Amino acid sequence: GRFTGALAAESWSTLTNVHVEGKIVSTGEVVGGIVANNCAPIDQSSFTGEGTSGGTWGGIAGDTYASITRSHTNVNIATIGYMSSLYHHLAGIAGTAMVSGTVMLPVEISDCYVQGTLTDRLGYAQTAGIVATLANGATITRCFNTASISAKRLAGRETDDPTGGIVGFAREGSVTDCYNAGTIVKSGESDMVGGVVAYLSVGYITTSGLPTQMAYQCYVKNCYNSGQIVSSSAENRKGVIGSSYFYLDFDPIGECISNCYNDSQITGLKGTVYDMTTSALTSTTLPTGFSSTVWQTKAGYYPTLRTIADNDAVRLSSVALHLAAQESSRKMKSTATMSQAQDVSWKLFDGDKFVDSTDALAINGNSLSVKDKYSNSILVALGKGASMRMYRLAVVPKAFEGEGTQQSPYLIRTVADFRKLNEAVATYQQPHEGDFFRMTNDIDFNLADDFSGVGYRYSPAIGFGGTFDGGGFTIHKLKIAAVS
Repeated sequence: GRFTGALAAESWSTLTNVHVEGKIVSTGEVVGGIVANNCAPIDQSSFTGEGTSGGTWGGIAGDTYASITRSHTNVNIATIGYMSSLYHHLAGIAGTAMVSGTVMLPVEISDCYVQGTLTDRLGYAQTAGIVATLANGATITRCFNTASISAKRLAGRETDDPTGGIVGFAREGSVTDCYNAGTIVKSGESDMVGGVVAYLSVGYITTSGLPTQMAYQCYVKNCYNSGQIVSSSAENRKGVIGSSYFYLDFDPIGECISNCYNDSQITGLKGTVYDMTTSALTSTTLPTGFSSTVWQTKAGYYPTLRTIADNDAVRLSSVALHLAAQESSRKMKSTATMSQAQDVSWKLFDGDKFVDSTDALAINGNSLSVKDKYSNSILVALGKGASMRMYRLAVVPKAFEGEGTQQSPYLIRTVADFRKLNEAVATYQQPHEGDFFRMTNDIDFNLADDFSGVGYRYSPAIGFGGTFDGGGFTIHKLKIAAVS
């Protein structure tokens, strides 16, 4: 049928303390872990399990036209097909949440959280940790996501579907006091990726003789993101917001988003009004706008919500990787520390297993130290069951003399040093942005065939991003055969 729900295909009755475990495989238009088409409040309920669908998928409800409160999911759910543009949503709590003129109930998603994985395998779903599409006056309050989100945009497809840590598509509603700790990975060319909200849909009303006005805003405030975002978008604001509909001189992002923050060290995204360092975000001082009646702090841990009692999901969401000051996940050069918590363990992922040491990094207690190999490593905070938080770390060992600063640049003395720098850029895509290098003497390549410049042989090209001082010396007999 059209609707598939473990408890009910469609519900017009209040549901309380409903807990479902299992697997759901649906070929219908809308599927929910508890209810597919929800038209009455759901409270203190949960879904733990897995499943697939070709349509809209929500961990608690596929589509909801009523409030969902104090509920949670631990899921491994995926969209594997495409039915139509009406049924293409994937989220941990509700695929869509909107006020209905037929149901005529308020719609508030509050005090909810999500663990596990959410995967858009085909590339046609709006995907988010809490709600994929929020509209028509619906609200999200005091919710968090730790689920890993994986999505894609198909090559050549004209339209794009938003992927967000809390909300995918937001129009005429609000998101308040929420946070995302889940990793977001989206392949393909996409600007609709955001740590909190992926796309703000607004409208513009023009009346003859009157100024144009913005309409249908969704206001997002007092939220933060500590999850990494891996996507093609070059917009550093994606730590919080992906994109919006811009028109004339209107700034929907500036108007709609306030007191929202992004851990710029963990995401490697900086240069926006949302930037906060890990140490600032995990201090005992709450970010501007955050209320101590809603949020609680603990030194070295991310803020959590007072209304959601301490549990394994809360602890996993709060632990932090503390990189050295001035470093980020895009360039880790020094020893880092990891905050500890009950039911959380830190491991390195090495090919097909979790380990304490690799060629590039080593875990010793709460310390993560850098060894002598360049690497793009994966660090994981493992929670209960399959819950985890992942960190991609671009590891930069001390491969040259010097410190890489303007006062003490890395010294390039030999052909081997140039080859090492090329390996960093071409093999590990480490541009050494912000680092300083200086050549200390003449260098003779003797027409070698295995070096044609720093960054050569990597496609697409990764440019060297550091500052190189030739020191007045000369490179001899450098053979370049890259262009006919």
